[in-house]
Amino acid sequence: MTNEPSAFASLPREPFLRGYRVLRIPIVDADGAAAWPELFPPTKIDDLRQTVGPRHFSAQMMLEYISDERARLDANALRFYAGELDLRTARLVCINNSHDVGSVASPPSWGGVASECEPRGGYDANLNDSPPSPASPVLPPKRGETRTHSDDHVTSQITGVAAYWDPSSARAGADSSVCALILRDDRARRAFIHDIKYLRINDADIHPMSTQCGMVLDFMETHGLRHIAIEVNGLGNAMPEILRDTAIRRGQALVVQRVINHEKKERRILDALEPLLGTGRLYAHERVRNSPLLDEMADWSPAAGAINRDDGLDAVAGALRLQPIPVRPRGSGVRPLTAKTEFGV
Repeated sequence: MTNEPSAFASLPREPFLRGYRVLRIPIVDADGAAAWPELFPPTKIDDLRQTVGPRHFSAQMMLEYISDERARLDANALRFYAGELDLRTARLVCINNSHDVGSVASPPSWGGVASECEPRGGYDANLNDSPPSPASPVLPPKRGETRTHSDDHVTSQITGVAAYWDPSSARAGADSSVCALILRDDRARRAFIHDIKYLRINDADIHPMSTQCGMVLDFMETHGLRHIAIEVNGLGNAMPEILRDTAIRRGQALVVQRVINHEKKERRILDALEPLLGTGRLYAHERVRNSPLLDEMADWSPAAGAINRDDGLDAVAGALRLQPIPVRPRGSGVRPLTAKTEFGV
């Protein structure tokens, strides 16, 4: 067997890619014209921008990468509303807080009436809408500054609901134990932080887990919920069984979904919230203002790691990432059907 010289052995040895040129063609040029209008007309480009958010759009379509460490959650981009869900129509009437909310058809929250929901397969995490989006990533908000974006009167057809509990010991000085409720309008591509609850218990409580489960069940009953997802990493591993036992003693219907997270918390939060905030598609109920969530948003940075106070953000991100439970209009009631049994001969 002989070793013959390679056909490439005689070629001059030059550094790989010496003298190469970089060709960059962003999807939109400096004048705003589409680079490939036959495949990507302006309407499709706008839809792409709304789908992925300004930071990912800049990196993927404009070829201008922006590091995750520079990303921020703009609490000022939240759109606040004061409406409630009408279970008869499955519509959420978003009313500016300067208007009278008495015109909303349903009572506050869901009136304690359980929604007729059932799990279904498949989940599309892209909650898209078409309000104007910023041309570039937003600057971090100033602490204590809140800018309200509230449409005077917007009605959304709610298609799904998701409740998520990120548990902790809930002791003083410990991480927060947080429940979040998200409503989704997948047709109009909007998401609504309808309620959020930070659980705190007395350090002297001898049954802290059971006490928390009672608070969670109260939260669910207030909003007519029967399904909740629980993060079972670490301390949360025992919570599903304790919650079920507590619900059985109270005679409360309950379905518990166990969630195990393998992805870093910072990545989960950033991917779930930033595209929605950056494109004006994330709404929050007025009651959310009274929670620590806005401060968490204002202070949050993906580079801060464990320094972040982000338990509420983690709960909201978890709810946004869930497969939602479908919500269907109940209508005005069931109409009886009577068969005609008398026939003339």
